[in-house]
Amino acid sequence: NDGNIKIWDTSSTNNYILKGEINTGDSIYGLALTKNKDGVNFLASSHRDKDEGIKIWSLSQLENNQPLKEPDEQLLGHTEEIKGINFVPNNPSIIVSSSQDETIRIWLWEKNKINQHNPKLKDLLKYACYFSKDYFVSHPNNQDVQTTYSICQNNL
Repeated sequence: NDGNIKIWDTSSTNNYILKGEINTGDSIYGLALTKNKDGVNFLASSHRDKDEGIKIWSLSQLENNQPLKEPDEQLLGHTEEIKGINFVPNNPSIIVSSSQDETIRIWLWEKNKINQHNPKLKDLLKYACYFSKDYFVSHPNNQDVQTTYSICQNNL
């Protein structure tokens, strides 16, 4: 893919309107969408190039069909391709990501709100276990992975 994301207004069933475009700069592997408590929509994108990391885009910045080129936030840390991303449903300031580097990362990302959120560790772990189920199932012969999966199933 070309790394471009098009945002459409689908409120009318007869005539979709292009609201804007995001030029991410790299092939896209994953997308996640959320709305924060202030009603602002955010889109997260993960990319083929690990150096691009996860990019967070405020959709309120889409104006006059001018493409967005700079994300509001960029989260770097994985050492391989990021294969999955998702916002935590009850706390959109938290993103969970999984990567080919065999790690799961929990990111507290929203600017100026880092000190205002104190999520419960058990809730974060529960969500990380849920988010990782496909990874656990796809590595049935890896004892460390299966031990972690067992802990997730039995304790959370």
